[in-house]
Amino acid sequence: MTKDEMKNFILQGTFTGKLGTINKDGTPHVVPIWYTVDGEDNIIFNTGDKSVKAKNIRRVNRVRLCVDDQTPLFSFVTIDGIALVMNQVKFTNGLKLLPQGTWVILSQKSMVGEIALKENFW
Repeated sequence: MTKDEMKNFILQGTFTGKLGTINKDGTPHVVPIWYTVDGEDNIIFNTGDKSVKAKNIRRVNRVRLCVDDQTPLFSFVTIDGIALVMNQVKFTNGLKLLPQGTWVILSQKSMVGEIALKENFW
């Protein structure tokens, strides 16, 4: 997938992403999130200030996000990046003002994706 194809993929429909962070004991912590993308291609999502993912990101800010289309053969995009937790801020995404709260900004470091060729599945 090209970078433009990957960007279009994560912006289509209402997908949830699966966010991976690192627990204090080194084990993975993976949770579903709803997200949006800002004008600078950062992934933005909200969380509770005291949530496990917020605590993990504050301690180790390297994260991975996987977005898939949830239909066999499961096309997907995986994004590795650096996350920053910000409290009590407002974001504007396009024309929409997102509510004040605890938000996470994921700056993309790398992005890979694969489009499953469903027409060749059967």
